Amino acid sequence: MLTSVIQDEDLLKQAVICYFDPATKDNAAMRQALSYFLPVYCHSRLENMQRMAAIAPGVLHALLNLGEELDEGEEMVGISVVGTMLVDWTDARKLVVQDAAAVSWDEAGRKEVKAVNGDVHLDLAAELLDRAMSNGCTSKLLLCLALFPIRTGNIQHGH
Repeated sequence: MLTSVIQDEDLLKQAVICYFDPATKDNAAMRQALSYFLPVYCHSRLENMQRMAAIAPGVLHALLNLGEELDEGEEMVGISVVGTMLVDWTDARKLVVQDAAAVSWDEAGRKEVKAVNGDVHLDLAAELLDRAMSNGCTSKLLLCLALFPIRTGNIQHGH
């Protein structure tokens, strides 16, 4: 059920922002549900992971702006924590291959799992860079990009 529940990028973006928004700090049930849902959603299907990577720059931008508007004494999780979680949720090495197209059998009848394109992080980095350059907020988003470890290349899952 979770693998394709959210296909609307705006809804996913709002869910992620809501997860980190200080205004939701007292809603433990919602945060707990999202803390389970978001990684499971992303790691269950490549399309979901790619969707998360596509919205990540907008999420970071919105949260950077939200952080600047906080009242005195109000706290928010650091942008490096947000970035680390987004990078984790888009790490192709954590993808659970359920797609029948990614699984085949060799001549001896042994199951083979094809390599998964690990360029989700490369796409994420390109989106962050593009967003930073086009919106005039170069320093903030470029700093974010520099803070996050990205991985590229084909990822081979175990047999």
